[in-house]
Amino acid sequence: MHSRSLLLLALGAALACGGENPAAPAGPPARIDGDWYYGEHFSDQANQITCRDSGVISVAQAGDGFGALVVVNGTCVGPGGSFPFSDSGAVTGGHVSGNTVTFTAPGCSYSGTAHGTPPSSVSGSLSCTQTDQGVTLTLTGTWQATYAGDLFPPTASGTVQGQDGDSLAVPGDTVHFAVSGADARRVAWVGYRLGPPASVEDSIPATGKAFTGTLAVTVPAGWVGTSSVTLFARDSAGNLGGTPTGALSVVAMLRRPTVVVPLTTATATGDAVFDPKRNVLYVSEPDSERIAVISVPSGSYLQSIAAPGRPVGLDLTPGGDSLVVALRRSGQLGFVDLRSSPPAMSAVALSFDTSTQRGPDHVRVMANNQAIITLTFNGSGFGGNVLSYDLVAGTQRKRTDVGYNGGLVTENVPITPTSDRARMFAMGGCCPGSIWVYTAAADSFVGPMSAGELAYPASFDAAGDRYLTFRDLYDGNLNAIAMLMPTGYGGTSYGPTVISPDGSVAYFGTDLGYIKIHLPDAAVLETVRVPGRPTALGLLPGGNTLVVRTDQPGYVSLTNRLFLVDLRP
Repeated sequence: MHSRSLLLLALGAALACGGENPAAPAGPPARIDGDWYYGEHFSDQANQITCRDSGVISVAQAGDGFGALVVVNGTCVGPGGSFPFSDSGAVTGGHVSGNTVTFTAPGCSYSGTAHGTPPSSVSGSLSCTQTDQGVTLTLTGTWQATYAGDLFPPTASGTVQGQDGDSLAVPGDTVHFAVSGADARRVAWVGYRLGPPASVEDSIPATGKAFTGTLAVTVPAGWVGTSSVTLFARDSAGNLGGTPTGALSVVAMLRRPTVVVPLTTATATGDAVFDPKRNVLYVSEPDSERIAVISVPSGSYLQSIAAPGRPVGLDLTPGGDSLVVALRRSGQLGFVDLRSSPPAMSAVALSFDTSTQRGPDHVRVMANNQAIITLTFNGSGFGGNVLSYDLVAGTQRKRTDVGYNGGLVTENVPITPTSDRARMFAMGGCCPGSIWVYTAAADSFVGPMSAGELAYPASFDAAGDRYLTFRDLYDGNLNAIAMLMPTGYGGTSYGPTVISPDGSVAYFGTDLGYIKIHLPDAAVLETVRVPGRPTALGLLPGGNTLVVRTDQPGYVSLTNRLFLVDLRP
């Protein structure tokens, strides 16, 4: 007994085997494009078998040929009982000549007549001889189809992409909606629809059975909020198909002119230092064991300096002719002669206890030619130390005038000098933190003084009268001025902060960029979008350029970029 519709068996076999269509009367082919309600009735009287099925045929015609998608359900009745069946399949061949519609399969032939102009129905006869399980069946019957128009909408898919490659935007951004539509006959339009608060839609004309187009829109301020996104396609019959595609989030932020500097993929940055003589920025890349040299005016990646031993901390010598590098894993202090071409590194070994994988971390060079170096270690707690290295004499010593119990400090001790390198604050511990003050003239640390919530990178204004660590603002003598908590800061994370050279404003990193605030009242002046969560902020001398790093150490895949943000009015 057959388990599939005779129509599907016949058409499928005919196309697979490449059967010829029978001769048909000449004449312009009738147009049978569209969806048809289909039914057939066939039987073998000798074997007492009768079958009926019905369904839908979606026809796509090209000239005098056509293909179709068939979906049917039916029942065959015979001596063994009643057997329901359902099936679907593709038809990729068929012939129309005048009003005659024909198709064949091995042992089977279908012939019919299209009625009306344009046709509203097709009916005809079928005749087959089939062998099934050793039994030869001679089946005859009739079939008919009634035009139903276009029953099936097109499909739509695609993406929503904002200026930063995600689905987040700020007013004034350009957002792109890439929409792909597909239909059995023809796609007429593709577009997008946004729910409230945007409450807008747009589309572009399409052609062919498959079409991909992109719509670009400039985001107005009235779209602030989160709007659902539906991408849609409309076919030539007016049927509409749509696909929910997430949401577009518009935040009330602005953008500033920004130079984007791509950094090495999948590596974190360690430190950054500006070279005013050459107008370049040096950025350490520990994982790739090199130092990137970046042009500040163009943001271009000029070259890299090989730095074996995982370079971390960076600083310039007082004359600006050499770059000093803390080499984390080799236990060395590196020196790059910036006057040579190309710049090359030499190194001196530092003497310290290397247990728990201690190694150089931060380095800052003071006005007295002492390079202050912090030693970090694997783990946390009080297992680090502070060294000083005399750049003139080439000697080093372990500092016992900073830290606890003979010079022990935590694994992360940010050291922040004033712009004249006469003083430096070293911060260790947590919650609250402890600060030691180094004075170059005396070559000594004084402390500790309780200040700050976290051992976080800190900054001075140009005069050394204001000191900002995390959200705590102090004067130059570590007297507390204010704990700053501007609107929009915090939430899922607390980002880095930096104070301006004139001490009038500060910049607070957020998940989406940064906030510029007035000091000391923390009034928000600007909320600025940066693609990526800042992990370090710095200001170039003069305060007109904000340096933003967005690498995120600890993640397997990083998109590391450095942004040079123009702060000028």
